[in-house]
Amino acid sequence: MKTIGYVYLLFALAIDAQTVAPIVGTWEARLHGLQAMTLAIHEDGGNLSGAAIFYLLKSDRAGWHNAGRSDPLPLINPRWDGKTLRFSISHGDWLAPFELRLTSFRTVQGKRLAAHGEAEQQITLRRQQAPAAVR
Repeated sequence: MKTIGYVYLLFALAIDAQTVAPIVGTWEARLHGLQAMTLAIHEDGGNLSGAAIFYLLKSDRAGWHNAGRSDPLPLINPRWDGKTLRFSISHGDWLAPFELRLTSFRTVQGKRLAAHGEAEQQITLRRQQAPAAVR
């Protein structure tokens, strides 16, 4: 019976490690062919953390261009259920909630949820870098 218990424990630990790994890495969203958001997600001991950088895009007679970027903004209360990552980012005096669904190893479909009078905004991110363990 002890052997079955040990096997079950090892299996449970392996499943737990796999549930975080697919979302860990660096992700990028593009708009008008330009970098619009970079999202870096890390895992340490089963706990997720990370930061997002947003790029200001402007249009003029020459077309769209990057006009600056935010400082890295930490993910607030990131939660991963094996398929969907939920977190918030501080936006001045309020939190901007995000919900991102892993659709493949290389793609995340998601949205910034409607909040504080701001409409919901769809977003697609593509994997730029994954940790060596999940490549």
